[in-house]
Amino acid sequence: MLNETIDNQQVNLLIASAWLAGMIDADGCISYTDKGGKGNQIVPLIDIASGCKATKDVLYKTIKMLGGAPFITRQYKNKGIWTTRISGYKRVQAFLPKIIPFLVTKREEAEKMLTFVTHRIEQPIKMVLKDYTRNGKTYKRKTKSKPVSEEDIKIFNEIKKIKKSRSLRDYNPDVLWLKGEDIVRTHDESVRDE
Repeated sequence: MLNETIDNQQVNLLIASAWLAGMIDADGCISYTDKGGKGNQIVPLIDIASGCKATKDVLYKTIKMLGGAPFITRQYKNKGIWTTRISGYKRVQAFLPKIIPFLVTKREEAEKMLTFVTHRIEQPIKMVLKDYTRNGKTYKRKTKSKPVSEEDIKIFNEIKKIKKSRSLRDYNPDVLWLKGEDIVRTHDESVRDE
């Protein structure tokens, strides 16, 4: 039985988290973008694609309700598919714990992404000299940097391995589901029936 001290707002947040996790499992992507193209400006992101304007609007409002800071891009302009995105180390780090307990298909990569993001945030910022070129002349400039560590690379490669190993239909329902006897399950101990 659910903890009796949970109020309606907490129940709504749990439902919203579970719904959003389902959307990410089905139509989402937990990934990264490499802004510099050289592997030194990796930005984590969570994308959810939708071809339905109403769904896109609900995604945006749900993420906002859970404390996220989403933005919407329109991809594939001729097909009308929108992407709702959460990106950045601190945003992804704050958001993933809210949905991980409800993820099925993408749970392992979400956990690894959270480890990666947390590890990167905890690293100290160092001042380094970098070369840049302007009008054919090369200059040195001090800049803040978080060098990529061996641990970062290890976690990053584990995420890539998980993505490659997952088939497109990697959640197979069990026999109980086929008989109509499946029950809703969660990994979050606080919402399990006792």
